[in-house]
Amino acid sequence: MNEKCWKEELSHTYKRLYYIDLETGKSQWSKPSTKLLPLGWEMHISRRLGSVYYGFSETGITQWDEPTEPIENPKSPPDGWKILNSPCNNIYYQNIISGITQWEYPKSVNFNPDNIQFHWPCELSNWEGEWVLKTKDKPIKKSGSYTFNPSTLAITSKFLGKDDKVSHVMLSKCKAPASAFVLNKSEKLPSEIKVVISNIQDEIQTPGGRHRVFVIPSQLNAAEYPFPDVIIKKLERYLTNNRVGSRGQLGADPAIAQFIIDNASNIEDEKRGINNIRLMGTIRGITLKNGYLQVKDDADTSLFAKRLPDMSILGVRDVPVRGLDKTLDEFIDTTHTVDLIYASAVPILGEYNFENSDHATVKTIADLTLFAQYVGSMRLAIFRGNCDLFLMLLGVKTFSNDILNIRSAIINAYKFMEKDLKKADIKVYVLISEKEKDIFNS
Repeated sequence: MNEKCWKEELSHTYKRLYYIDLETGKSQWSKPSTKLLPLGWEMHISRRLGSVYYGFSETGITQWDEPTEPIENPKSPPDGWKILNSPCNNIYYQNIISGITQWEYPKSVNFNPDNIQFHWPCELSNWEGEWVLKTKDKPIKKSGSYTFNPSTLAITSKFLGKDDKVSHVMLSKCKAPASAFVLNKSEKLPSEIKVVISNIQDEIQTPGGRHRVFVIPSQLNAAEYPFPDVIIKKLERYLTNNRVGSRGQLGADPAIAQFIIDNASNIEDEKRGINNIRLMGTIRGITLKNGYLQVKDDADTSLFAKRLPDMSILGVRDVPVRGLDKTLDEFIDTTHTVDLIYASAVPILGEYNFENSDHATVKTIADLTLFAQYVGSMRLAIFRGNCDLFLMLLGVKTFSNDILNIRSAIINAYKFMEKDLKKADIKVYVLISEKEKDIFNS
């Protein structure tokens, strides 16, 4: 018996010795074998016959003969997990994404832990969408499609001439109370949050040492419509949209970008599709128009704040990186994947008029939305685990949100989620441009 793996104890109830596996905490009456049995096998003593027999812990198979070889085809764990052997010859399981280990047989990965229900625009259980893209200045044209299964949230991306890839929709709620947000424009970033000066396409298309998760600006329906009165149905329209969000989506996988476009809630079908405020219910003075949050000056701020924990956010996990480079002239081909989280700000009256004013009510709801979207993004990163999370400045340009308010929202979100972020080994970065650096760091 290996004393590093087993401990002998006396049962006061039955007045006999039993043995505790120091790794797993399991106990047994039979004395552990001094021999190293094949992976997963344990020695037992039959109570009726007093004879030694052997059992395979994973399946319950038993036999009298001492095993000399491991089971050839042990029960395979769900996707995303692998079987390992401990120093004391016990089977355990490791999540290949987060690195988390456990003795228990793992359950299937749940990409929707809050059980958020979206009524997807297509009524079929499985369906396809198609995309076509040509480069901006060169006659290079590519096409492909996707298949989505709403019961598993799996998106199979099909790209002509490349292998099919499977991604998954991720859904989460904010869950943070509005009281957790306190605007402080002078507060500096915590030292744990690092600033990266770069652009979204370069960062998405550069393999990192760890898995990367990107929060990219969009609307509250995850799409990138240029204005509240415009609905985009074809991915090629993104080629003339110079916003960061559309560039980020074009830079990853065109099939995933087309999936988002096809399933975004809009004024043609407001009751179905991606809508991150639907779970908040009806609130006076608050509507979603093609993904843009419309806020009246007399909107019910108190009710909006009360229901803030129910604001949702959507992402796609394991997106293949094989879109257009930042010149929009070349398709790239990499082997790594990223996670994309589609977050939004609230437009405030500024250079562009998105039907909102710069009233104090609008600004308050804009600040709370920023906070909720960053918190929800952090929750999705925590669900992934062991990754680098890149936040972008939501609403800083076109939507005219104050960059210092955005910084405050990031800080408040980080403070609220700090414990869970560290436990899941999430490193947080803020991705900004050279022009934004001085103001953001002021």
